[in-house]
Amino acid sequence: MSITGFEGGEPTRVGIPIADLLTGLFGAYGVLAAMQARERTGRGQRVETSLLESMVGALAFQATRYLNGGDVPPPAGNHHPINAPYGVFRTKDGYVTIGGTGDKRWPLLCKTIGAPELLEDERFTTNGGRYANRLELANLISAKLQAKSSADWEEILNDAGVPCGPILGVDEALDHPQVRHREMVVEIEHPTAGLLHLLGLPVKLSATPGAVREAPPVLGQHSVEILDEIGIGADEARRLTEAGIVGVWERSA
Repeated sequence: MSITGFEGGEPTRVGIPIADLLTGLFGAYGVLAAMQARERTGRGQRVETSLLESMVGALAFQATRYLNGGDVPPPAGNHHPINAPYGVFRTKDGYVTIGGTGDKRWPLLCKTIGAPELLEDERFTTNGGRYANRLELANLISAKLQAKSSADWEEILNDAGVPCGPILGVDEALDHPQVRHREMVVEIEHPTAGLLHLLGLPVKLSATPGAVREAPPVLGQHSVEILDEIGIGADEARRLTEAGIVGVWERSA
């Protein structure tokens, strides 16, 4: 949180449960790594991770800046903490992200947005200068972008070879044609709530594809199946459910 937000402002949380999600991902690839090791050695092993380790591990180059240079990274704002111009810029009707860094993309960006004068500005002739003056540069670029919409600039800049993408609301993102094409929104029938729209799987396997096959269960929906899986016989399962020790959901007629 200390590197998220704007300089002079409060530490800012990420808009999703990033620690929970990253820990799950780190845990999953730890298990896969252990399985690969087992294939070679024949031995299993304990796999550990934690919320703390996941968040520290995700600090990446921000941690390296401190560990090797003593530089405590400030809040990064909406621009890359090392390269420029690389960040968020205002357009006529919204915002876009643009990656106009490097000796190749920087001239392309200036030419495409109609700002050749920026190439001659002594503040911006080197990447170091562009980074040091990144906020002033962002204002100048945003001023040029006021002439067109985010959708226009997305097409124009990408066609020119400058990475650009619009910043979408959650509604716009989930309704985006590419998101729907990649089946990241799926429909499934719920036994009590009716038709649900859920997120799809972000990893696609060509030979053994996964799928969202069942809706989130209601309380007790799979009690009988779970009791059977753990070896509890039908008579004992019936006793547990009749005594109210284990709840069982029964579909209404």
